[in-house]
Amino acid sequence: GNADWWTPLVPSAAGDHGGVQKNEASACEEVASEGREGAADPPWLRECAVRVKMSEYLCLTAHLEALDIEAGTKLPDQCLSMSVGLHALLSKALSA
Repeated sequence: GNADWWTPLVPSAAGDHGGVQKNEASACEEVASEGREGAADPPWLRECAVRVKMSEYLCLTAHLEALDIEAGTKLPDQCLSMSVGLHALLSKALSA
C-alpha cells in the first residue's frame, strides 16, 4: 500500500472506484455484515482508515488554528496554510 496518506486516490483504467476495487468493496461489506471479530483487515482497508482519520485530524486542526488566529493566541505563520485561509473566511463570517 501507499504510505502517503495525503496522496489522492485516483481511479485507474483497471476499474478502481476511488482506489477501491469492486471485489475489495464487496469483501468489506461481507466482513462488516458478518461482524467477525479478530479477522485481519486487508491492507487497503487499513490504508483507507488512515486517510479518513488523518483527514479528520487535519480538519479539526485547521478549525482550531483558525480560531486561535482569531483569538490572537497564534500567528498565521505558526499555523497550517489551510488554517490561514479558513481564518479569513471565518473572520469574515463572524463580522457579518
